[in-house]
Amino acid sequence: RMGGGAGGAFLGPNQVVDMPVPASRCGLIIGRHGETIRSLQQESGAHIQLNRNAMCGPEEKIFTIGGTPEEISRAQQLIRNKCEMASNVNNHHVGRNEFGQPMMGQMSGQGMYGQQQQQ
Repeated sequence: RMGGGAGGAFLGPNQVVDMPVPASRCGLIIGRHGETIRSLQQESGAHIQLNRNAMCGPEEKIFTIGGTPEEISRAQQLIRNKCEMASNVNNHHVGRNEFGQPMMGQMSGQGMYGQQQQQ
């Protein structure tokens, strides 16, 4: 019988959780050559990978996260933070969408820091 305590990668109850992420944020989570997802794994201790077999709509992708409940929770928070940071940047990126194309009628009329834009 193994003793409790320190809790390394192979000790403790490991679980697997699926986390939906907007498809437009998928590349942001993975990063160039997988750099970002590797750093998220390192920081959280969880194993994170894009589930290419998941049944989901075109608007979202599913990431599978494995590890202890604490590692999974940390990974989910890191992924949410990445998605929120991107949303904040995109909201302040005036006049272009994520593909660099001009946007028509999609802006809220607010500029950076929430001031009303002059028309």
